[in-house]
Amino acid sequence: MSKISVRIETSEMKRALDVAGSVINRKNALPILGCVVFRYNRERKTFEMLASNSEQFLRMDCQTRQKDGTQEPWLILIEDDRKEPLQEFAVSHQQLREAIGGLPTMPCMATIDTDKATIEVDYQTGRFSIPIETGAAEFPQMPAVAMTKEENPQQPPVVVMTTEAQPLIQVMQQAVTCAASDELRLVMNTVCLDLFHDKMVIVASDGHSLFRQVRDTGVGYLTLADFEATSRATVLVPKQVLPTLAKAFASAGQLTLAADGHRAQFQADGLTLVTVCIDGHYPNYSGVIPQNNPHCIILGRQELTAALRRVGMFASDSSNMVTLKRDGAFIILSGEDMDFSRAARERVALLNEAETSLPDGFQIGCKCATMLALLPLIQTDAVRFHLSDPSRAMLLQPDDDNSGLTLLQMPMLINEA
Repeated sequence: MSKISVRIETSEMKRALDVAGSVINRKNALPILGCVVFRYNRERKTFEMLASNSEQFLRMDCQTRQKDGTQEPWLILIEDDRKEPLQEFAVSHQQLREAIGGLPTMPCMATIDTDKATIEVDYQTGRFSIPIETGAAEFPQMPAVAMTKEENPQQPPVVVMTTEAQPLIQVMQQAVTCAASDELRLVMNTVCLDLFHDKMVIVASDGHSLFRQVRDTGVGYLTLADFEATSRATVLVPKQVLPTLAKAFASAGQLTLAADGHRAQFQADGLTLVTVCIDGHYPNYSGVIPQNNPHCIILGRQELTAALRRVGMFASDSSNMVTLKRDGAFIILSGEDMDFSRAARERVALLNEAETSLPDGFQIGCKCATMLALLPLIQTDAVRFHLSDPSRAMLLQPDDDNSGLTLLQMPMLINEA
């Protein structure tokens, strides 16, 4: 006989399985990667849950942080009659999530029988049983970020950074809007974290649009563990990691990031996420951002967004181009599709007509879908456009000098004929 008995809090297990599900792929080369692995730590007397897709590795303590800061376990060992200590067991994530998901919030008793290879759950009105998967020992081990010179002699220094979780994750999610999907240039499929001692710069670009957010967090933001201090370090986080980050650390307060050039490790509240970083050098984004665009116009963000949506319906299906043209106190938006004899134009009032130096009749083309994707990233009611000439990139910024946000959109060639 080889059984252990545990108590499960269903609501917390559902939440944990949902987080694990953001890592697990629907189809896996190794069947064990479709499972979650439960491991018992006899010294700490707690369970932890593991999930992986071979590029992302998630380890979560089976505990919930309470409002007073204490940890309350949601998977508790009640009885263990095994002669040998229980090491770990694997369960199909899909089967367990579907079974637990059908239960109301309640404590349940479960028996793990390693001889029969089953887990049997008893709840208030019934019982279910699902198999334990064989091959838990084949589950990939979570790689460690090399934290010393001895562990990582040939690679860039280890970056260690602690910051507020939600602002960082929110900015990274916004930056993904401009990240590329390029099979040939993988570095463009990332969110670039440029880390300095006194600030952090979050960047993403697909070559046609660019997101840059500067966060000034004060001296001491960046630590280089066991290495000589330098002024800068860069971490390229794959964009497919962002949904997992957002779900896993949705309630986290402080988030610690460690990276060694190969991997990035995020930690908070008993949860650790390790992901493979993209190797390579991110392009010099500062070099493509115009520094001296002489003209500035200010438009209402909501008015502009609504007008773009209406005019964009009449733009060419192939180019999706809308032109912006100054006409006195207004910016005229125009879209047309010559092939189908349709066109539309609408005006949006300038909020700084008396102050702008933009010449009357100036016009510039832009891809409507791109601008509609960028405008929600601006939180102020008004948006500033910094312009130079119709062939140079336009900058979009919030109407707030302290925002630190700059968006770039490349223009489209207007066919005057």
